Amino acid sequence: MKKIDKISKVTTFQNKEVEANFKQKEKEVMTLAQRSGKTFGGNNLPEPIGDNLVPYIGDFKTICEELVSYTDEKLQSHSHVPEFNTDKNNVMEEEGKIKEHNSEIENSLKNLKSEIESMDVEDFDKKIKFILIVSTILCLSESAFNTIAFEAVGDNLLFAIALAVPITILILLISHVFGTQVRKIQNPTTKKLTIVGVLLAMIPIFYVLGSLRTIVMEKEGNTGIGIITFIIINYFFFIATAILSYKYWPTKEESLQHEELKKLKAEYKKKEKELKNNHQHMTQLNVGLNSKAIHINHISYSREYYVDKATKLYNKAVSVFIKNNIMHRSDRKIPDCCMEPYPKLNITGNFDYHLTNNKN
Repeated sequence: MKKIDKISKVTTFQNKEVEANFKQKEKEVMTLAQRSGKTFGGNNLPEPIGDNLVPYIGDFKTICEELVSYTDEKLQSHSHVPEFNTDKNNVMEEEGKIKEHNSEIENSLKNLKSEIESMDVEDFDKKIKFILIVSTILCLSESAFNTIAFEAVGDNLLFAIALAVPITILILLISHVFGTQVRKIQNPTTKKLTIVGVLLAMIPIFYVLGSLRTIVMEKEGNTGIGIITFIIINYFFFIATAILSYKYWPTKEESLQHEELKKLKAEYKKKEKELKNNHQHMTQLNVGLNSKAIHINHISYSREYYVDKATKLYNKAVSVFIKNNIMHRSDRKIPDCCMEPYPKLNITGNFDYHLTNNKN
């Protein structure tokens, strides 16, 4: 009962030629069964005792068996089982290679992750961001401060700003280079002499800027602030920038390590994507294979359905044969072979719908 239920659920694969053949042969089988029953009944055959139904029902029994053979022939051409088994072996082989490659990728990812975690450069980006923010504030502040000085050159504010900004940037760059280079000096005496020398070298520049600011202040009637005050303010911006670069600007080694870390992260991301693509590819392979398997299963269920249909037609024909045979017998006897189970159809297993089940 379960088998019939299973077959009835999967009848989506219908072959028009098979259906037409069944429809045509059904009439022929029932006509033969009725005619043979009458003919053999009129001759009181089969014998009442010890006879066999097969010689008397052979015509329509053969037709029912040929129905199954014809069905096998038509369904087999749609099953593509050999191709499926070949495809499955190819997929399994490719899956094996992909899994082996995925294992290599996963090991590589573990090594890369370990190497990335071992690098102590996680504050690199934070350092750069901090330096850029503070440097921007210092640059804007000193640019505004220096604009006042260059207003002494001309009355145009835009002209003063155009002069102040590039000179401010130049001074801050000098300060940055000063701070990073001093950090490289190992000898304490040389380091101190370098610091003193650079600070002294900046005096003429700051003096000129201070003088220009003083001129502007005097034009505005403010004479309370002297050149020294402006020089000290310029030194504040200069030294602040130098200290910032000295303490926080990444060393050459840190920069190289950061570049190496970026490469490792890019490689890690690349391998992660490759692993994901491999898994998707395996899924696609199996989806395609499963689709073919479902198609073949539908055909195999259809074959069972048609075998069941041919068997039912045969059993119905045998019943019609027996009924007509008994009705037309002059001896009014019922042969004992008619009371026995019906002879089974000789159905060969030529239909190849078995799928290989190789294991990985």
